[in-house]
Amino acid sequence: MLLKSLLLGASLPMTVVHVAAFNCASFWPSVKPGQSNTLDANCQMYPGYPQTIGTTKVTVVYTDEWKGNLGIIDELLNEAIVESIAIYSTLTTPPDMVIILGAGDAPKKSNAALDTYMPSSNGPCQIRTFRWWAANAGTEMSPVAMQSVAHEIYHCVQGSILGNGPKDTPTNWVIEASADYFSNIVFPYADGEVDREITYQPGVPIWKQERYVPALWFQSLEWARGIVYLHDFVMSTTFAASDDGERARLSAIPGFIDDFYLFALQFSLNHIYDTNGKLDPIQNPPEYNNVVWSVNDDATEGTAELETVPFTISGFRLQFEAGQNVKIYSSATSNQRIAWRRKGETVWNEIPNFGSSGGSEGVIELPCASGPQRISVLVISTENKASDKVKLHYVQQYKDDNCCRKDPKKRDSAECPAGSTSTATSSAPEPTHTSSGPSSGSCSGSSIPMDPCLTSHSWSLDIPSTRELMKKQLSKLQSITITDVQVSGAGGLDFDKKNVTFTYTELKTSVSVKAEGLKDPISVIIDGDASGRFFIKSGGSGSGTACLAYTSGKGTAKAVLPILGDQTFDLAPGGGYLKNMDIDYTCSNGRVTISSSGSENALTSGGPSWGPFSYNDS
Repeated sequence: MLLKSLLLGASLPMTVVHVAAFNCASFWPSVKPGQSNTLDANCQMYPGYPQTIGTTKVTVVYTDEWKGNLGIIDELLNEAIVESIAIYSTLTTPPDMVIILGAGDAPKKSNAALDTYMPSSNGPCQIRTFRWWAANAGTEMSPVAMQSVAHEIYHCVQGSILGNGPKDTPTNWVIEASADYFSNIVFPYADGEVDREITYQPGVPIWKQERYVPALWFQSLEWARGIVYLHDFVMSTTFAASDDGERARLSAIPGFIDDFYLFALQFSLNHIYDTNGKLDPIQNPPEYNNVVWSVNDDATEGTAELETVPFTISGFRLQFEAGQNVKIYSSATSNQRIAWRRKGETVWNEIPNFGSSGGSEGVIELPCASGPQRISVLVISTENKASDKVKLHYVQQYKDDNCCRKDPKKRDSAECPAGSTSTATSSAPEPTHTSSGPSSGSCSGSSIPMDPCLTSHSWSLDIPSTRELMKKQLSKLQSITITDVQVSGAGGLDFDKKNVTFTYTELKTSVSVKAEGLKDPISVIIDGDASGRFFIKSGGSGSGTACLAYTSGKGTAKAVLPILGDQTFDLAPGGGYLKNMDIDYTCSNGRVTISSSGSENALTSGGPSWGPFSYNDS
């Protein structure tokens, strides 16, 4: 690292040895020795100090208690200081500091090995090491001990901007957890913070966790937000005096709901990765409570109320019978997030709100062969209240009455009606809150015939045009910067009167993203085929919008994802990759383009992306 090399070169010893002893508190002339956490004892200058590292003056002194350890940790202590300042200098200017080795016993009611304090607003930051540290980690200067020094130096950075702050407030989780996290940025392979942070309790509000544990929250946001964003979050902290005050403070922070939601998604999947690339193994996964529906007479609609404690991670389980499609909606507010996924899937799907058409969002397909399916639901709230509720509503869109006849255990029993049929039930009313009106086409059927342009040819994927389409669409994403898109392989497309079939032959899409902490491109390789219903909802003569609902598929989509790691998805319905969706298409002059109608892209939530695609007649 160039910056680190420059700082090492700038570590200029101001003096070699100070033989004469002086009071350890003499660096703060306005403070009476022994007050403001200063040490009223004799100190001597440590050999080689003070040093100016970058623009930060670092003084190391020692007491008589440390005298017998002189020379043992010289190089390692200096390395810990220099490396910490190198990293923190990219965020702000670290303050001058005085490190006192051998400060005796830790203060009463404290088991600290080291502590940090700003004795005066216009003096250097003070770091003290106590007897336990000297007798154990300090004299060995293990990687964990070096990380402890980095932890305290980040406290100096905090203190230079925030001051000392009140003691033992609910906001202290920000101070201690961030120091643990940023010390891990300095020494990512020491892992001194891991054993604490993986004990995070999902059912406990973040500020009520043991104060170091929420380092896991910071870690989960490293890729998506970056260390500058996280540092700015810390330095904007105001201190709350009570639990209610801390809840109100966090609830009012713009964007905190999205940060906490991103953390919850990764936590629930056990997909939080350390700065060194290793998985942080979650010890306490969320518990999922069964949901009891209140349903209408024919069970084509149901409502449930889910209760959560704000700033916790709450899980619920739904169960639906096979042979139907249902669409779920929620009453989520701007300070609530709710998502669903099938058992075994590694990507969460957002649930649309009441009043939104939602497209394919919230649609759950339950094939006959699947048997009853359990759906997991995640609920997050950052509302300023002691408890919170969100309503969930489902509407049956489609029912296959032949399911019973296909079940070898039931087909000959009285449970199965003799004349079973498949029934479109999407005419069942959507939730009372919805404003969507009737349309001439849906995923259950359409009065608009298939566009003859689509059925006039078999279509082959146009790789160069597809690449340009993808670049154009991805460039619209505001949350990330796309630096390159590569597409290779082959694909095909065929339509009949009601259906579409996609074929993929080693179709690889690779997207390079400019984001801190991301080293490799996001990529997906699709190999196989998939078919589904393709009902035109509007348009239909050279362009339009259609509903794509997958009915079969075989093969895989292998993805390399920044948050989730390597993933393999099945191309079958419910396999986690191909989602039912509304499709915008154009067809003219021997060319077809198709893309999802939704404005969101899976890349923004760490998932694999699908389309858009461009085809030529073959």
